[in-house]
This record gives sequence, C-alpha cells and structure tokens, in this order.
Amino acid sequence: MSKKMGPPLDKVLPAVYIDFLHGLERILGTKIYLFGGWVTAGILQKSYFGDIDIVTEGSLPRIKKALNLYGLKFSINPHGTVRVRLSDGNFLDINSLNVKGTDLSVIDFLRSNTFSINACGIDVSQDCYISSDLCFDDLSSKHFRIGEQAHLQEQRPLSVLRSWLTLQDSYGLTFIDTTGNDRQKMIDLELVWPSSNLREPNPLPVLKSVIEKYLPPFMDIYTAKGAVRCSLLNEFTLWDDVDVLIRCDLSTIINHFESIEVEYSLNHYGNPKLLLPEGQSVDVIPIGAEGRLTDILFDFFHHCDRVLWSWQTEDICDPTSALEDVISRQLRFYAGPIDKYSEEDLAYYALKTVYLSIRHGMQMDDRSFHHIESPQAFTPHHHRLCVAMLKELSSILSIGQTHHWLRSIDQNMNSSAVNMFKMYFNDSTHLGDKPCGL
Repeated sequence: MSKKMGPPLDKVLPAVYIDFLHGLERILGTKIYLFGGWVTAGILQKSYFGDIDIVTEGSLPRIKKALNLYGLKFSINPHGTVRVRLSDGNFLDINSLNVKGTDLSVIDFLRSNTFSINACGIDVSQDCYISSDLCFDDLSSKHFRIGEQAHLQEQRPLSVLRSWLTLQDSYGLTFIDTTGNDRQKMIDLELVWPSSNLREPNPLPVLKSVIEKYLPPFMDIYTAKGAVRCSLLNEFTLWDDVDVLIRCDLSTIINHFESIEVEYSLNHYGNPKLLLPEGQSVDVIPIGAEGRLTDILFDFFHHCDRVLWSWQTEDICDPTSALEDVISRQLRFYAGPIDKYSEEDLAYYALKTVYLSIRHGMQMDDRSFHHIESPQAFTPHHHRLCVAMLKELSSILSIGQTHHWLRSIDQNMNSSAVNMFKMYFNDSTHLGDKPCGL
C-alpha cells in the first residue's frame, strides 16, 4: 500500500546513490525499491549511513547478466543476495522478488523482514513509500514487533538479536510482545550463540570451540585484537566480533573455505571475513607459513590490540609487551612513522581511538590525542563504520555515558573524528541510565 510516511527520497539517501539507483533501473529494466536501514532511519528522522538494500522484480540470473554486461563487479551470498561494492567503499545489496521460483509482491517481500517496522520501502522511480498497514501503525506509534511473515528460523540468531537491541537502544522504540512469548524468543536467541558462557571471566576457550571447526586443522592459531582485549577487561559482549591470526598463506585459507563451502567475503584488507551460521563474524589474518608474529602485531595501530591468546596453549601471549596497557586501560600506539599508513587507514584509526576511549574508559596519551585532533579524510566507508560503532555503544553502555564522554572531550579539542560521532549520536530520545547488555 502506498502511503505518505516520511521525507522524499532525496532527504533519505545521498544524491550520488540516488543517481546510481536510477542508472541501475535502466540497466536492469525493472523497478527498484529501497528498503532497510536508510528508509527506517529516514522515517524516524535519525542520522544514518550504511549498506544500501534494494529489491527488484528481476530474477537472479537476469540481475547477474545485466551486471556482467555493464562490467559491475559483484558477489553472491548463499541466500541469493547480490552484493556490489561501490567505488566509495560502501555496499549495495540487491535482492530479487523471485524467491525459489515464486514471484513475490513487494509488500509480501517487505513483510518477510524480521521486524514490523522494516516492512516499508521506497519506489525509487516514483519516489513514494510502500508499506504494510502494521508497519505504518507501528512507526506512527514508535513501536515494533516480530514481522507478520517473518521466518525467524531462517535468520542468523545473533543478527536478529543485535537488530532487536538496536531498535530499542539506538532508535528508542518500544517492543510489542504480540503473542506473549515474543520477548522470550528474542532473549533465548542468546543461547544459540553461547553468550552466557562468554560472560565468564575467560570467554576465549568458548570462542575457540565454536570457531575451530571452520579453520584448517593442525596450524598455529591465535585470537587477537578486540576479543582478547574485551576478555581481559571482562567486557566481551554479543556485539564483539573476533579476529584470529593463523600461520599459513592466504591461498590456503581461501581453498579451505571453498572446500567446506562456508560463507565468507574478503574484507577491506583482502583477508577473509568468515560469517558463521549464528551470525558471528571472524576476520582471519594469515601470517604466512614462516611469518613472524611481531611483524603482524606492529601493523596493528593501537598497542592494546597487540595481545594474543594462543589456541595451542590456551594462554595469553604478549610478544610486544602490550598487556599492561590493556589492564591499566591506557590508549596509545607505537606506530613508527605515521606516513606508513594510508589516509584512509589513519581516518579509521582516529574513529577507533574515539570508540576505544568511550567503550573501555581508556585514557589517551598525547600522541593519541594529537591524532584524533588532526584533520581526517573521511569517506562513506568511515561513515558506515562510525554508525556501526555507535550502534554497539548504545547497547553496551548507557546513552548518558556516551553523551557525557562526547561533551567532556569536546570542551578541550576540535576533532573531526569526535564531530562525526556527535553528528550520528542522537541524545534526544532517552538519556537516562540503563543496564549494560540485556
């Protein structure tokens, strides 16, 4: 049903993306409908930047043929979504209304989304909204519930749970328990990914037990970066993804993933990002058969990311003497010449410095302060990352904690990284304290 629900398309999506979608409509020869985070955030008048989700009437083979004809590079995940990496680093995910040989209406496709308020989209060529009645009513009253035709059993449990928390914590919406046990369904999703065990003083063995069946056997493997840092601080949550170092070449990892038919993609650095059935992401960093751990670790910008946990001994490894910084919550980096990093990487590290300081209450040294004060060349890719970081923070900390940090640091400096966090941080809904996690 077409409804007047929110702002026009040019107030929802940046002009460069609208132009691209109009061009894509001509390439595909079918109508395109925008849905997902951009639409929901636009209706709720929230700042947003993320992947662009669209659905079209064309079948998957027709979509592939058209993209190949025009030289657009893409990948296809096991669910049939076509992912196009845009030149600015963002992603366009193309879905088909032809599902398992059956043509769905746009409304039926939108109703199959997990939550009611996601059952809305924008007809790109007509610039008008299409929505289910339930979606329209729930958005009007700032409520949400499990969707009318949602297939929870087909969804990644951790992804559903994170979306549920985001809608409550970032968007300030109220969850409606339609059947009387819907809320319990959401909470029970935690049990699929063993987060009850992850709250123990040392969740790292649990992570190993879940991940190891997807990695090649009989190799030296180490958990690194955030999972180790959060474990040492007893602050690991269901939002934290995992990084592992493995002593082998990139080709060995990719060949292994291909042989077991596990879902993965290549990340910004060309390394495999493994997506587990539960919804957890694992960045796999090959260090080569003869690679030195210290060489890899000194490429990690923040010193607190250089502590490892060995899968072989199940002990902490500290080859660069970074453990004390983690325990004492000191945020610094021994990066050597700063010009060895690209502008894009330096911009990302500035955002991550702000994130780490808020997330763990870490104290920045002078060099870290100077780095986030420096002007940064932010791209759309960085905007996506900043929004993702704020989603995590809003569900891990109280809104008031994040707000207080941004206000206090802004009194002493002018930082483009801090300003980006402030731009996407909306404190107008609820600044009161709330418990961490669920």
